[in-house]
Amino acid sequence: MPLLTVSMFETGSASSSSGVSMSQGETRGKQFFRIGFTAAAQEELFGRTFDLEKDGLQLIVTNDKNLNHLIGFRLVDKEKADALPMTSSARGSCSLRVKPWRAVSAGKRKAVQLAIVNRQVQGGGISAKLPDWARPEVNLKPTP
Repeated sequence: MPLLTVSMFETGSASSSSGVSMSQGETRGKQFFRIGFTAAAQEELFGRTFDLEKDGLQLIVTNDKNLNHLIGFRLVDKEKADALPMTSSARGSCSLRVKPWRAVSAGKRKAVQLAIVNRQVQGGGISAKLPDWARPEVNLKPTP
């Protein structure tokens, strides 16, 4: 019987993670999406860590069939009308909770890492790939 070669299992380095995660939560029967950014991801993607006293995030999500798999993030002034406030988490990370933009099943979903697909979108910011369960339903009606 031939011998098998056994090698060490490698879990990958910490750098294989984008540092941007998304989960689904529930509190008092209401559901939300939680989006988190590690301190390292803030530095790498936005050039600095977020100042929660001054900074807010703009989220860009569309139901266009060609773009509904993406979510955009822009760092903006907290006072801007469409800026979403963030809260601090452990070790310099931060997160925000938003209402789901689509019908979601009851319960929770574990956090998944969002793949960064564009590090410089037009108008500033980044774009990432949404998990299947968070993608907006496609608008099948043509827009004029």
